[in-house]
Amino acid sequence: MIVLSDETSVKCATGLRKETAMTVPQGEQPKAEEEPPVAPPPRDGLGPPPLPLKPPVDDYDQIADTIGMVPSRNRADRVFQAAFILIGMGVCTVASMVTGYVLAGREGLGAGLALGLVGGLILSTLVSGVILMVRGWRRAVRRRRRGSG
Repeated sequence: MIVLSDETSVKCATGLRKETAMTVPQGEQPKAEEEPPVAPPPRDGLGPPPLPLKPPVDDYDQIADTIGMVPSRNRADRVFQAAFILIGMGVCTVASMVTGYVLAGREGLGAGLALGLVGGLILSTLVSGVILMVRGWRRAVRRRRRGSG
């Protein structure tokens, strides 16, 4: 609908409806008429039927297992990685604290603690990622064998 000016006619741009004239006070916009939603035409049997859609979750899981670099939705993978990182951080922290104490005495405990936490976090994250990568590849191979067999 187009409002030209005060007391002018408002016409439908599509030309499908009958032209109507109405007056609109200056500064106000006319209310738009609500049209019922148009339903798609019924299928008359022509053309191929629509293809069944594959859930996008399966595609995401396949990408996470084969390519990686995205968070896994597999709960067992997440629990494994969290436990592996916590244990790895603990082991590296204790080893660094012992090494710091042996090399620098009591003053080396703080540095050993800090280096052990950071080093353990980095090292255990990388190692657990490699392990999960191999597990994902094995899962993808099994899924492919089941799908083709």
